Amino acid sequence: MRDQRQPSQLSLGAEGFGGDNPLICFPLVEKTPDAVLEETKTAVGGSPDVIELRADAWNFITDMQTSLNMLKETRRLTNDIPLLLTCRSHLEGGFQKVASKTRDVSYMFYIKKSPLVAISLR
Repeated sequence: MRDQRQPSQLSLGAEGFGGDNPLICFPLVEKTPDAVLEETKTAVGGSPDVIELRADAWNFITDMQTSLNMLKETRRLTNDIPLLLTCRSHLEGGFQKVASKTRDVSYMFYIKKSPLVAISLR
């Protein structure tokens, strides 16, 4: 018998996820800072509901200052579109092997320093 519970909802900025209407997420998967910024402009032009920053794709993931600058510039370009930062492990389909310690340190750094809306911590 199918569970009749209502789906859970998550608010991210002005958007509600898990409701009746599907939302569009544009993942940013480029490797270099310049390419990520160009991809961000393309994403914004498509007016998605949320933009996912796939930090596991970045060839600069271990450079905290470059990463933080990327997050700030991405936030500036996206205006009020909610951002979701993910750094998937290679076991989750990530683009490269990123040590769990690097991911943890990166997330803590971004949480303290960045104007992000949400961070995926799975």
